[in-house]
Amino acid sequence: MTTHQVGSSSDELLGPNSWLNPGLAAYDFRGDVRTSPTAAMLNAITHASLLDDIDRSDSSTRKLEAYVASLAGHETGLWVVSGTMGNLVSLRCLLHQPPYSIMCDERSHCLTNEAGGVFAFAGAIPQPIRPANDKYITLEDILPIIKLGHGEKVHACPTRVISLENTLRGMVMPLAEARRIGDFAHANGIRVHLDGARLWEAVASGAGVPRGLLLYF
Repeated sequence: MTTHQVGSSSDELLGPNSWLNPGLAAYDFRGDVRTSPTAAMLNAITHASLLDDIDRSDSSTRKLEAYVASLAGHETGLWVVSGTMGNLVSLRCLLHQPPYSIMCDERSHCLTNEAGGVFAFAGAIPQPIRPANDKYITLEDILPIIKLGHGEKVHACPTRVISLENTLRGMVMPLAEARRIGDFAHANGIRVHLDGARLWEAVASGAGVPRGLLLYF
């Protein structure tokens, strides 16, 4: 009695190793899930400490938070499991006493792709903006819509946060415009948030370094 071996070698079954090359999406700036991880990232995963982050005993998490904070020029960092969670935690921390509203691009992920979680959990009213240039919002787009929360508009829901996004659907927001918006916001007591899930795509495009791109947030 003979047997027939079905299939092929393990290498053929597994297919090509996608970790060893950047893939077709190496310079695709439309989304943070279009690019492929690298072999170095896989190596980091296999050597992670895998301890408990609740009691802060996981050294891999603490080192990652400290490293990214240093790249961004911020005091500290917090690792979260998704970009949606990052937006929710960050925006909620910027909002204190209602009423308040969040101004954002009408295409922004926190408005269109995250089930409205920020607004549901924060109780904030969204203020969507359509960019006049069809690319990115500018200070001129903001000024006619923003509610500063003082003067005679006692019944208005004041804008407390301006949320920007870089990149947004492949668009890299110019640093100069982010600075203009940031300067105006800070001069009027408004906080500025950046959805930076694709910030490394902006860096890879040559738009600047993380510290510079995050200077006004």
